[in-house]
Amino acid sequence: MDRGCDIPTPMNVNLRRVITRQLQRIFWIYLTRNFLATSRSKLNNVSFPAQWKLLPISLENYSRVIEFRDEALVHEYWTKLNKGGIGLFAEVNGLVIGSIWATANLAERPTVVRAYMNLLPGEALVHDIFTGVKHRGIGVGSYMTYGMVGLLLNDKKVSRIIIDVNVNNRPSLRLMKKIGLQCSEKVLYVSCFGRLLFQRSLGRQ
Repeated sequence: MDRGCDIPTPMNVNLRRVITRQLQRIFWIYLTRNFLATSRSKLNNVSFPAQWKLLPISLENYSRVIEFRDEALVHEYWTKLNKGGIGLFAEVNGLVIGSIWATANLAERPTVVRAYMNLLPGEALVHDIFTGVKHRGIGVGSYMTYGMVGLLLNDKKVSRIIIDVNVNNRPSLRLMKKIGLQCSEKVLYVSCFGRLLFQRSLGRQ
């Protein structure tokens, strides 16, 4: 029996991604566990190989996403930069193998980012933590999260960082535990046409 149609091709993956993004702009229900980091947060002492590097994602290097993700993501990374996104690449032995993004509210008024998260002035949201398939399970996600938290607190001078993790995303939940971040609450978000309609804290649960 030919099961080739069951194998996700880059075209199928990209099509699903586009459809999902479009549906999220119309109506989105999102259940997360939110983790917080502040200047007072104590992260676990985890060591990483000396040859690992973090590179700020810029208009000069954003296309390096093709080293670990599909070429179709190049435009998305360009869009993130042009919307003020803060990104880091993880580089090992000259090869980019992962990326992490954050959105910071450096203005004087609250703002809703990514269609659902309300950020107060001085707050930031970490999102889109992604490691290339061939390099998962060796701590790259933890390394990037450490680096981003440090960048936001020390260089961007934010006072509070939120990392929201889908309740079904077990690898990311394990990552948060590994680096020592505690879940502050479980939150339900409902957005429609890019506007936050409803937000409710369900406690730590």
